[in-house]
Parts: sequence; structure tokens; C-alpha cells
Amino acid sequence: MKILILNFRDVQHPDAGGSERSGHILAKDLVSRGHTVTFFCSAFVGCLSEEMIDGVTYVRRGNLYTVYVWALWLYHTRFRSSVDVILEDINGIPWFTVLYSRKPKAILLHHIHQKVFFHQLPWYVAVFALFAERSLVLFYRSVPILTVSPAVKRELVSFGLPEKHITLVYNGIDTGFAPLTHSDEPLLVSVGRVRAYKRLDLLVDAFVLVLEKIPSAKLIIIGAGDALENIKRLVKEKQLAGSVLFTGYVSDAKKQEILGKAWVYCITSSEEGWGIGVIEANASGCPAVAFSVGGLLDSIQDGSTGYLVPFGDVTQFAQKTIQLLEHKRLRTSMGKKALAWSSHFTWKQWTDVIERVLEDAYDKKV
Repeated sequence: MKILILNFRDVQHPDAGGSERSGHILAKDLVSRGHTVTFFCSAFVGCLSEEMIDGVTYVRRGNLYTVYVWALWLYHTRFRSSVDVILEDINGIPWFTVLYSRKPKAILLHHIHQKVFFHQLPWYVAVFALFAERSLVLFYRSVPILTVSPAVKRELVSFGLPEKHITLVYNGIDTGFAPLTHSDEPLLVSVGRVRAYKRLDLLVDAFVLVLEKIPSAKLIIIGAGDALENIKRLVKEKQLAGSVLFTGYVSDAKKQEILGKAWVYCITSSEEGWGIGVIEANASGCPAVAFSVGGLLDSIQDGSTGYLVPFGDVTQFAQKTIQLLEHKRLRTSMGKKALAWSSHFTWKQWTDVIERVLEDAYDKKV
């Protein structure tokens, strides 16, 4: 098949995260299976407007507000005659190809952004985005839908989308994650884009309580984003600079090394579609503590591979973290269960499922 993937960003974008990385893995794996893939996305400062990466043709145009218009224009002037099937990788706002293309198509949703919009966008843009995402039920009722967790599937069904059209496809993880010798000092790790809705301010508040009980504990925050300076300022205000390390983005090898030595993985996001970082930590033999929101309800087996606590309950978050830090036998037992759980998630099965859905859509149209 000749496949057109539409994604707001690509893997080389400065603000790229898990969904962009999984999109690239999908694209290059589809190419390795004999398909032709064009990946359309927004541009960024210093990027090439077109290039080939791992056999995938990347086409970049527009910005936050114009990328959707560019998609419409390029579809009619270029893509229509050269693609067989379309995959809309939706990051909040749909691409609405249903309104201008009769090509077979499917959509991929990592999570529902309704609450997130108001953390990241001006209110008037957030209101527009909220209604645009809600319009899925109007325009995509008959389109195959792929989503990454049962939690997101339930949200889509609550929107009014037919359950029979929704297929679960779990994110995979890279090879190379493995348990290593734990650091000498109790080590907490957080990985991901540092954005407002990730609520790292709550992690900092919880870490203050952890330090009251375990003064030798350390926290490593891996990643960058538009909220990074705010979190650094908060750490400084709370006089935690000696106990918190910000690494920015790191290589895959460095991330694997840090997670392999970690005692507990922490995630305080207000919304997650799945949580690839959780499974990467699990593959490193590391249990997780998180708020019970979104796909984290599915990626973490509460009491087995980690702990889930009510969103915003910083005290309970700290208590569960302290419990794991203080009890080696408990931490080791949960780490083994986490490691076994992580083995269920591979990029091969990720591509297998999406390829099958695209082929089914293409065959029905033909």
C-alpha cells in the first residue's frame, strides 16, 4: 500500500514526545514490510521541508495553526494521486480528511485531550480545540479507530463512537531496557515532556514529603518542555537543588542506564493515553507510582506492578513512594512482576495491528 500518515509533529521536532516516536517506528516498520509511507507534519525552525528518514518520506509545512490547511492543500495538489490509504494520527484536533477525501482511512488516538487543552492553549483556542475533538462523533462514526488503552476506548464510546469500530493497539517499547544494580542512594525517576498538564509541580511537592522521611533520596527528571523553567524555579524555591537533577533530553542508552538503576518510577500527569515510560521502567525492573488517570489505569497493575493513587493526593503519592523505598523485599517483588508485565508490549505487535486495520480499510474500499 501507499500510505499517508498525518501527524501534528514528527520525531525530529523539538517538542516531540512518545506519540511522535511511536509514529516514526510505525512508519519505518511499514516501509520495512514493503509499503510506501509519506509522513506529513508541521515544520519547525531549521528543519528541511522534505527529507527521507529510514525509508519514510517526511513532508513538513505550516505551524500550530496552519498545518491543517497545508494538509488540505497538499492532498489536492500532490497526495491524492499518490496514496492508497490515510492514517490520521490525531493529537487533539482531527485532520478532517473525511470532508475532502474518499480514500480509505483510519484514525489513531493516543488520548483524549479535553482537559489538556486548557493547560496548554489560550482559552479561546482551547474552546475551539475542545469542540473540534468532540466533533469526532459527527464525522468519524464509520471510520476505523485505533487507540492505545481501554481507558481511552471507554472515553471514545462515551463520546458516542461505535465500540465495534474501535481497535486496541498497545504501544511497544524498545529493546535494551533491563534491571541493573540499583544506585547506592534511593533514586526516583520521571521521564517525559515537561509540560503543564504533566503536573511535575505535584511530583516536587510529593518529593518534599519523601525527603522528610528519607533525606538521602534523589530525584532525576528526564526530558524538556515549555514548563521546564517553572519546575526548575519551584525546585529552587523549595531548596531541593541538591536532591533533584534535571537531565534534559538524553540518549536512549543513557535513559536505559538511569531507569536500570532507579528504585521507583514516578508519573504525576493529569492525563495519559497509556504511558510508554511506565512500561520502559517496568522493563528495567522498576515499579511505578502514579495518579489514577487515563491510560495509567491500564498500564499500571495497582498493587502488583506499581501503585495508583487519586489524582492530586500528594500525601498518598509520597506514602506509596516511601513504602517502596523503605521495603526492599516489596520493591523487588513488584519489580519482578513489572518486568514480566512489560514483556507483553512490543513494537512488532503495534505495527501488526495497525497494518491489519489499514489493509482491511483498503480492501473494503477496493
